[in-house]
Amino acid sequence: MKPLKYIFMLVLILLMSVGCSTNAREETKSGIDIYSSNTSLGGTEEKTIFSYTLHISNNNAISYNIKSVEPILNQEILSKLMDDNIVVEVNKTMDSNESIEVEGKIILDTKGMSKEEILEFTKPITEYTLSMETVISVRKKNSD
Repeated sequence: MKPLKYIFMLVLILLMSVGCSTNAREETKSGIDIYSSNTSLGGTEEKTIFSYTLHISNNNAISYNIKSVEPILNQEILSKLMDDNIVVEVNKTMDSNESIEVEGKIILDTKGMSKEEILEFTKPITEYTLSMETVISVRKKNSD
């Protein structure tokens, strides 16, 4: 039974990632969607803190347990990380037609970079990996 559950979860996640690839400004009729995000930069001359807030909605008819969120970073940004812990543990249930807010931060070594270089450097941070799970029940047969 367990392998069937994992196969179903994999297929479900693959199907949902197709729905997540649409422009966030377009209205999504089904799927998991990041419908808005906010980012900010702060820090010192030695380091920059890239903070973000994501608003994630569930437009499906089933509930999901959102386990974690992780920004997708290119190799250049990964090489400047001062703290490798970039996964945000969420562990919240998101019911149908509900949304949640997730906040995270990335600490980067930006010593010697200008403000303009830092702004340009952090532009590629626009995609996130969402880890989630759902439990589904086996349908009961009608007994006649």
